[in-house]
Amino acid sequence: MFSRRRIRRTVLGPLVAGTAMIGAAGLTAVPAHAAPAGVTVALNGSVLTVTGDAGNNGLVVGRTPAGTITLNGAVVLGGTATTATVSLIHMDGGAGDDTLKFDETNGVMPQGEFVGGDGRDKITGGSGADTIVGGPGNDRVVGGPGNDTVSLGADTDEFTLNTGDGNDHLDGGAGTDGLIVNGSPTIPSFTETVLVSANGPRTTLRRVQPTAPSTVIQDVLDVGGVEQVKLNLASGPTDARPNSVSVAGLGTDISVMRVNLGSFVSPNPGLRNTFNISGTDGPDRIRIAGSAAKGVSVSGAGSGAVLVTGAQFFGVSGNAGDDVIDAGVLPAGTVETLIESGDASPILTPGGNDILVGSPGNDELFGGVGDDRLEGRGGNDILDGGAGNNVIIP
Repeated sequence: MFSRRRIRRTVLGPLVAGTAMIGAAGLTAVPAHAAPAGVTVALNGSVLTVTGDAGNNGLVVGRTPAGTITLNGAVVLGGTATTATVSLIHMDGGAGDDTLKFDETNGVMPQGEFVGGDGRDKITGGSGADTIVGGPGNDRVVGGPGNDTVSLGADTDEFTLNTGDGNDHLDGGAGTDGLIVNGSPTIPSFTETVLVSANGPRTTLRRVQPTAPSTVIQDVLDVGGVEQVKLNLASGPTDARPNSVSVAGLGTDISVMRVNLGSFVSPNPGLRNTFNISGTDGPDRIRIAGSAAKGVSVSGAGSGAVLVTGAQFFGVSGNAGDDVIDAGVLPAGTVETLIESGDASPILTPGGNDILVGSPGNDELFGGVGDDRLEGRGGNDILDGGAGNNVIIP
């Protein structure tokens, strides 16, 4: 039989191991702070700092529904750190292959600063305007909602932008870096559009979603130091909406952009996966190639090559300058093609002397102003040379 003293120790033992919270469901135990070995947690004013050691740290900072901040599910610093008292959380993984993450299952986290340090790190931000530094090593970063500033650092890194992740500024740094832009898996009712434009070495991507009576720019990403870009707008195995990408130039840092428009198919010609690309204001030599199975590739429209899959309509504009646009090796049935020289009207400026070559499929070629040469290369084509002394070959 237990003595009275023994019974007291048995009952109280579990309670001193944690902090008790009483809610509508009754008594819920939340573990007290028990930081992993080698990890330090400090609170200085409104700044909470979590620092890892030279090992491979897995650090997940979250919160309880009431706002008490947790580390790997345990309350830190006896519950004195809360979302009401902490305005900034600084996480430093140190050396090693670290995982640094905000968990917002129970609510929005404060602003974050993430430093991966040496090693192959995985970093996931929160809803605030976070600052993320990958450091040396091959890092994988997801900014999360909020307007983030991201520096990937040296080596081969990757940054992922999901729908609703806000307006971010990304610097890839040294090494061959990648950017993945994912489409929305949950919005099937209208076309999702991505607009791409160049600004010197940098590239700007804008995600636009139409909302009557106008449009909403949902995400803006300013990218530099990134060499490979993937736009994955497919919304799932069975796409329920058309998608559109328009490229008005790539920054000189980008060597290749891969575009997946998804598998949406509709008999309505107004509902098609669409890709448009424009050349520069100088002389361009744009070549369009590919197949229905492998997609369409475009080269010569400024810096970098573009590879496109899932497009039913493909538009190319040379803009100003003496351009050569050639789709002659594109097999019939690959994609409907519209090719324009892009020259302005004679009232504004003289046009270029362009060469436009269609595919064996059904093309639309428009020469604009200038002395142009249009070659249909078979199919049911529309060939319009515009003003000037033009040569038109069906």
